[in-house]
Amino acid sequence: MSSDSKRSIGKKGALAATGIALGASAIGTAAAQEDGDVVVFGEDYVPGAGFEVASQADESTKNDVFQTAGLDEEFDDPDDWDLYLITVDVSGSASPPGFLMTEDSDVDSGDTGTMDEDATMRNPELNLVEFTP
Repeated sequence: MSSDSKRSIGKKGALAATGIALGASAIGTAAAQEDGDVVVFGEDYVPGAGFEVASQADESTKNDVFQTAGLDEEFDDPDDWDLYLITVDVSGSASPPGFLMTEDSDVDSGDTGTMDEDATMRNPELNLVEFTP
């Protein structure tokens, strides 16, 4: 991906299917949106780790994940949010797939970034972490 593309994304800025366990990793500047809302599941949050976007979940999968994890009530308008499947580089090897959720950002398969080191707990009961890359 070109640096212009990364900059553009930066400015705009757990279950992929039933068999995948809930989990996600935080997103770095590569897919940040203007207001900075990036939400992930906390168990896979690794500050400073690199990640790669594997793919965007289709609408059916997103709806299944949101419903199963109780996210429909967490977000004001769940339809405004997108769900992405990511892998995280932990000690030189890729982690099991995780998820990241963004609102109004432009993220593509193959995009990479680094997890931000500052995060806040958005919802402790749902184990959701939020930060501004």
